[in-house]
Amino acid sequence: MELDITRRLSGTDGYEDLQRGAEYQALQGLQIAIASLADIIRSETAARGAKDLATLLQLRAALERRQ
Repeated sequence: MELDITRRLSGTDGYEDLQRGAEYQALQGLQIAIASLADIIRSETAARGAKDLATLLQLRAALERRQ
């Protein structure tokens, strides 16, 4: 399992912004707030790095499958 932690995602106003759409998952007995896929896409779009753009299409496709 990969865990990516950052202080502030690009394209967001920080924790409070991300918490509104967060999804909660159990992790070793704890409820962990995880940024929603839509918020991750928003951040990846704002970051505009080559790696970010390479995965953006995959993230959008995953979001479409969920909806």
